[in-house]
Amino acid sequence: MRKILRRLFINNFKSIFHLIQNSKSTNFKIKYLNLEIKRKCKLGEKGTFLKTRVDQIITPNIFKNGSWDYFIIDFINRNTKNNINYSFIDIGANIGLITKQIIEKNKSNINKFYCIEPEGENYYLLCQNLIQYKKKDIRKYKIAVTNKKSRKKKIYINENNFGDFSLIHKSYLEKFEIINTVNINEFFKNNLNLKKEKNIIYKSDIQGLDEIILLAINNEIIKNFKLLIIEISNPKFLSRNYKKFEKILEQFNYIECYPDGKISKARLKKKIYSEDKFDLMLSKN
Repeated sequence: MRKILRRLFINNFKSIFHLIQNSKSTNFKIKYLNLEIKRKCKLGEKGTFLKTRVDQIITPNIFKNGSWDYFIIDFINRNTKNNINYSFIDIGANIGLITKQIIEKNKSNINKFYCIEPEGENYYLLCQNLIQYKKKDIRKYKIAVTNKKSRKKKIYINENNFGDFSLIHKSYLEKFEIINTVNINEFFKNNLNLKKEKNIIYKSDIQGLDEIILLAINNEIIKNFKLLIIEISNPKFLSRNYKKFEKILEQFNYIECYPDGKISKARLKKKIYSEDKFDLMLSKN
């Protein structure tokens, strides 16, 4: 009976958080959850804490799996070397789960972390979740990257999924926040020493802008990318600009898609022109 109840509970995390999120109270609002890790998992050691938000996507998955998008960390682990110093660029760092899992589970020498997250509450939790790693060089930026001049913009908020905040206005998103933006090439120029940081792991998850930002990055910067991990959610843009994307692709000798696994350049092109949505991971190793 206990096993049956446990299975039912696990399968209904999303429903439970939906009820919490939509509960009516004139006195209180559940803003953050402070989770104590009961046993060692991919997000930390037993007895440590993780701060998150009430939503219907990320937090239920954390409860169920003890991890978040761990295929990214697995790809990094398989394609980095212990004798090389890497810098990790986390664009769309959210509440710091990817960076946190890398620190907890990656055995290679990633000695600098650049975490970029524009939305205020996510940024606060990012700082809280990474504060324990005082010996790590973690640099945090409350800003969004764009392919245009730096200025203030609206970021649209999905209250059911705190991983679905976007500079692109979608019909189902009404709430927004005013944030600062920076041109992606200016960010690299002003914050990284590209003459020394020649082994960059670039990860981007910014809800429809990943492809646009990637194609806006100067090639002299992309030459320093050893791994490239982006969410393909705007395949139409890539198909319209495939020749430019292909020049980036030619610099990498290994292609992997999640959840498909290793694929050829020809199959990747077919997926993009078929307007599939997936996570793309490239390696020069």
